[in-house]
Amino acid sequence: MTQSTKKPISKKTILLASLGLIIPLFLVAMSYLAVSGDANNQEKYKQQREEIMLKVKAREARERAASEALASKNN
Repeated sequence: MTQSTKKPISKKTILLASLGLIIPLFLVAMSYLAVSGDANNQEKYKQQREEIMLKVKAREARERAASEALASKNN
């Protein structure tokens, strides 16, 4: 029978293996944070656009009412 001899694992091997595991996990975590942050920003932008559209419609309605009042006053 042959006996297997175990070689001690060098520190360089452990370091490279650790980096091989940590770097992909870091990239996945950063990607997740970017996607979730983007979703939150898109929701905020959508709300802001809706608020702006409401303000614009209200201003247009005021201007239209003012111009109609001025037109009827002149007649």
